Amino acid sequence: MASDLSDVSGICQQQAGTPPEDVWMPFIQDIYPNLDGQTYFLPPLHFNRVPHDVQSIAQQTVLVRDNPPLTQRPQRLSQRPSQPPSSQPSLSQPSPSQPSPLPPPQPSPSQAPPSQPPPSQPPPSQPPPSQPPPLSPSTQVAGTVFTTNPVDLQPLSIQDSDRQDDEAQQRCLRALSDIDGQVMMVISQLQFRKYLDNQTNPERLSNPLHAAAIAQLPAIGDLALPQNIADGECDIIIVHRHYGLIVGEVKSVGNTFLSLQPPSVQHQAIVGKVGKGVKQVKNQARALRHLLRDLPAVRVTATLLLPNITSAQLLSALHTCPQVEKTLCQTLSDNEDVAQAVSRCLCMDQLTQPTTWWQALLTQGSDPNMTPDLYRRIVARFCGPASTVDIPTASPPRRVVRSAGQAVAETGLRFSSLSLTPTQVRLLDTRPEPRFLYLLGPPGTGKTVVLVLKALQWAQQGRKVIIVHVPGANVIINVLIMKQVKSVLGSAKARNVETHTYHCEEMSEIDASVSQLRLIVGRDPALLVFDEFDVDLSKHIITWLTKVRSQMANVGMWAAGMWKWDFPPPWVEVHTLTEPLRCPPAITAELEKSRFIQNKHVPAYSAPLQPVPTQGPMVKRLQHTGQLGHTEGHALQCVECADLIAAFLKQELHLGQPDVHFLHYKDVWILYNCGAGSTSVMVGRLRRHGVPVRAVSGSASDVRDLALAISDDVLLVERTYVPGLERRVVIGIGIHGDVMHTMSRCTSCLLYIE
Repeated sequence: MASDLSDVSGICQQQAGTPPEDVWMPFIQDIYPNLDGQTYFLPPLHFNRVPHDVQSIAQQTVLVRDNPPLTQRPQRLSQRPSQPPSSQPSLSQPSPSQPSPLPPPQPSPSQAPPSQPPPSQPPPSQPPPSQPPPLSPSTQVAGTVFTTNPVDLQPLSIQDSDRQDDEAQQRCLRALSDIDGQVMMVISQLQFRKYLDNQTNPERLSNPLHAAAIAQLPAIGDLALPQNIADGECDIIIVHRHYGLIVGEVKSVGNTFLSLQPPSVQHQAIVGKVGKGVKQVKNQARALRHLLRDLPAVRVTATLLLPNITSAQLLSALHTCPQVEKTLCQTLSDNEDVAQAVSRCLCMDQLTQPTTWWQALLTQGSDPNMTPDLYRRIVARFCGPASTVDIPTASPPRRVVRSAGQAVAETGLRFSSLSLTPTQVRLLDTRPEPRFLYLLGPPGTGKTVVLVLKALQWAQQGRKVIIVHVPGANVIINVLIMKQVKSVLGSAKARNVETHTYHCEEMSEIDASVSQLRLIVGRDPALLVFDEFDVDLSKHIITWLTKVRSQMANVGMWAAGMWKWDFPPPWVEVHTLTEPLRCPPAITAELEKSRFIQNKHVPAYSAPLQPVPTQGPMVKRLQHTGQLGHTEGHALQCVECADLIAAFLKQELHLGQPDVHFLHYKDVWILYNCGAGSTSVMVGRLRRHGVPVRAVSGSASDVRDLALAISDDVLLVERTYVPGLERRVVIGIGIHGDVMHTMSRCTSCLLYIE
């Protein structure tokens, strides 16, 4: 992929005198292969500003989904009283029906826990703030429980207005995606200063060939504009193959609080925002005409996008302010008709059926000057390597996300980063610690992350951690947990972490298992870590736990699972986590349809208390049964299905190309049902397309590859092999039954062949 600017400059040298748009066209056609036939979005997804606090937990930099105060740096939770609020007495002190707390550590002098560094300094084992590890899309995601954050990550507060603006922008983009049959490029939040920008990017500034190419074209600095426009951004720019350019300003006026105000207050707020929006969109249209003045004149159509108020509310408010009404009519209407001007504003009542607004906006018909060649040249200017459309990030710098592959990679990165809710932080900080704790929650709520952090806390204090294996249930996820814990601890403290295999199918095996565990633990305090816990794993699991509790007072257990425990023993504290952290709303919306959630065997998700990083790519569904050209039988043996998967991976996500946009083959799983039959057709066909794919057989090397993503291969695996594990891209093929075990493994992009 010719996305490197030096590559573009090389092409410039070979084609001296060629218009810059033609030079950048290979780049454009590579990222947008069907440019002349469909709608593209730049960026492909909207990424929200997510407020967060920052804390050090188990010597890890943790992003906490909370909105710190805007006026001062928030107090870290580690500096707050360790006791939780009185509304949660079960976390602060034991009661007769609750477990006794774990005993305090009594390490020997040689095992004395290291002193904790002050909050303002990074842990000694991590690099100093002057050289933080880069948080980039190339950060390894597959094969980790979580990706690490930079040690100098700073808290971020956002105002309610920022949150409302993000929500409004996202609703408008979603409405535009619902308009079918259009050939257009939708550019979101382009900063005019970053259009053909050669001043702030050192690579471009140091490249005279590239700078010379940009110098041939009009720049925003050549036009006298108000400073806030020249330095600001354009919410929506649509480059349409037939209708020219459409420029839109998004205003988030209108919310629950405003609806409770008297009509006069509502009208004043609406006309204030609309008046400001009209001025902005007029200046933006003027700027676009200036930037394209060297090309054949292209029609620029202006619009306002007001997703939180109805057309009737807008019309009613305009009648109270003739000046704003007149300005809006002059800007949006052909004949200064207020009804026509309002119909050309995208309002709340048109979001579900945006074609009505779309048709009203484009009554002038096609622009005769907008030829296919001119369309491509304009797209090359705004979307090529000379312009920057970037997205907000948790830590500088902002990142550029141009292609679907980059968007999938970025989504997976954001949902796999080490982040917790304030409730989870309080749980890890509870003193005294619960002795026997069960973390209950649907997939993707951070249960495994909490277990890993608790294990790290114990091991860092010189206490023993025992990871419990249950054959056929959690062995693979435990391989990953063990790797993550030991990689953080280092060789010295990693000796405190061991494993114990639970295999008690007969009552006679229980005493032997408990005795073996007693030998491993000794007299020191120890914590059993038990992921993917399920009381139905073994009919004797409760008896085993009861004996561990009664015979080893120095041993506790933190377990996690998604299955409700109907009658937990009174000495087990159950803590429910329901806020989704590990997968985008596009995935959780599908998981909520699971019969296990509907029948309340698994807790339902709760609404996020803070904005999520992004809604995520839409779940894509393809049909196999009854489709022309498809082989009868299971999709796993269908050549056509294999061809569709290969096209999805290589053409849509750009896997296997020189610049892979930080998405790798190891980020992809193809999951299928047990008993689906031979995998040879799927494997052979994908390999013919150049996709490195391997069917998992269950060998020791396969277990490690599933857990740690060692080889850069797409893995074709039976879906029951991967409980607790995650990948950015999951393809479910011919899945029958419930979606929970397949879709919950996905942190970003899901393709289902049904």
